[in-house]
Amino acid sequence: MEQSSYRLLLRPRTPLHVASGEKTVIGIDSVIHYGKLYVVDVECTARIYAKLYGAEALLASNARAIDLFRRVLGRYRPGVLSCTPYRLVVGLRTRTPPRGAEVSLPQSTLVPGSSIKGALRTALLYALVDAEPREALERIRKGVSRIVPGQPRSLLGAADPVEQLLKGSKPHGRGRFIYDAARLLAVSDPLRHRASLGLYAFRTIHVNDGRPVSLEYVVALDPGAEIEYELRLYKPSYNTPVKQPWIKSLQEKDKTISIDTLLRGLALFSETQIASELERIGERFPRYKSFLEDLGKMRSRNCFPLRLGYGAGHASKTLLPWLRRRDPGLAKRLEELLSRHYGRVWDSLTDTFTDHNGSLLGVGWATLCIEER
Repeated sequence: MEQSSYRLLLRPRTPLHVASGEKTVIGIDSVIHYGKLYVVDVECTARIYAKLYGAEALLASNARAIDLFRRVLGRYRPGVLSCTPYRLVVGLRTRTPPRGAEVSLPQSTLVPGSSIKGALRTALLYALVDAEPREALERIRKGVSRIVPGQPRSLLGAADPVEQLLKGSKPHGRGRFIYDAARLLAVSDPLRHRASLGLYAFRTIHVNDGRPVSLEYVVALDPGAEIEYELRLYKPSYNTPVKQPWIKSLQEKDKTISIDTLLRGLALFSETQIASELERIGERFPRYKSFLEDLGKMRSRNCFPLRLGYGAGHASKTLLPWLRRRDPGLAKRLEELLSRHYGRVWDSLTDTFTDHNGSLLGVGWATLCIEER
């Protein structure tokens, strides 16, 4: 199988967070100490405490792990043991959170390759639907017609008509194997990075009237970071006779996976994301609006502003922003069906912000650049 290799560079422009599902609670297993958040390593803290004060003192103590940590931290010297009393330490980029606040922790890989591949796959779909918009709209209408409010299973196949631009099937034993041409696109986990992390307050706000909805504390990548990945595009070889219909069908889908298609899709995806966000926020957030307009100017043939991770919303994962531009009526119908299905207003009415250098900016914006090796 032939392959071509490219260098991917991700550069956050606003704080970017990809959740790991793990949370820490301030005052339980983490502590704020001199302007930093420490996530306590309970086992290592106990070992260091025993070394500093004696095993008997550790056994006799009924103090909590964070109290032991405070006693250890002032006297701890790196290199004394093979471990550190904390698993993570980051600076505060917001006011000190209250005791008992939960903090969402990031992935160990910061932004895993799977998150980048998800964005690239969406970009491929953007290129494919925009190449044949009439056919794409018909596919979307077919999917929307399958949605029945109150019947959760009706959503399972709603995206199939569009997904079939990349997906197919082939015989496998007595059944059929679902084939996804996006398997020819592979993104490594980070090869290297230059990055710092900080503790941020992410605020969900109604974009129409500025009302706060929720507040969450997260450990996020600081703007100015850079993460490098390897992108590989594969070109398969077929040993089965091409005369078989399913082989011809899969070959046609494989042809959609090319660097030119990907670059074209990323350009459209980036443009549509920013335009959708500008339309959504209107004039309520002037500094954010200016930021987005400047961000759009960073787009080039191989660099694309995109929104990723926590707070990005459906605009970063679906074709809905493209659909709003091509067929506003169909987009509205889809939103109404989804709102009725989930029993709440669709998430285009809210946005996730953080205070960055005195301005409210949307979280998760970054530039993704593709370079030849």
